[in-house]
Amino acid sequence: MIKKSILILVGSGHKDSCSYKIGKNIVDYFDDELFDIQLIDIAQLDLRECLGCEYCKAHQGICIIKDAMTEIYQEIAQSDILIFISPVYFSNIPAMLKKLIDRCQLFYNLRDKSSIKRKQFLGIHLGGAPEYKDQFTAFKNTYNVLLPDIKAEMKGIIQITDTDKKDPLLDNHLKKEIKLNLEQLIA
Repeated sequence: MIKKSILILVGSGHKDSCSYKIGKNIVDYFDDELFDIQLIDIAQLDLRECLGCEYCKAHQGICIIKDAMTEIYQEIAQSDILIFISPVYFSNIPAMLKKLIDRCQLFYNLRDKSSIKRKQFLGIHLGGAPEYKDQFTAFKNTYNVLLPDIKAEMKGIIQITDTDKKDPLLDNHLKKEIKLNLEQLIA
C-alpha cells in the first residue's frame, strides 16, 4: 500500500508554540501505517527571504538561494495533503510563514507543473484577539493566489480566536472541528 504524504508547516516564531502543539496533535491523529507525516517548524530552519530576482523563472525549478527551502520545495511538490498552522499577527500572516510563501514564487514561475502532485490543503490559524472583522482575510487572499501554483485544493480554514485568553488545546469544540476537517482530508 502506498502511504499518503502529509506535510504540516508551522509558521510561528515561538518554539513549542500553540501552533506547534496543534501540529503535534494532528501528527498523533494519523496512523503511521497509512501516512508519511512530516511536521516542520519553520522557525527552526535557515530560511532566507525571496530576492525577487526571477532566477527561478530563468532556471525553471531552481532557486538561487541554497537553504532549507531547497528541500521544502520537494516536500510541497510531492505532498498529498498540505497543512499550514500559524498565529495571526496584526491581521496578517506571520513573517516566518510569509517568507516561505514568498519563496513559492518558484512554483508560480514554473512553465511545466507536471512534477507537482495535486493535493488537498487545510489552514489552521490562531488569533490572540477576540474575533473581529477581517481578522483572517490576509490568509484567504494569499491562499487564493498560492494554492493554484502548488496544485492545492482548499479544503478548509479553521479560524481560532481569543487565544490570548483561552487555551485552544483545551477547547473540545475546536478539537472536534479539527478532527472533522482531518477526516474530510483523508476521505
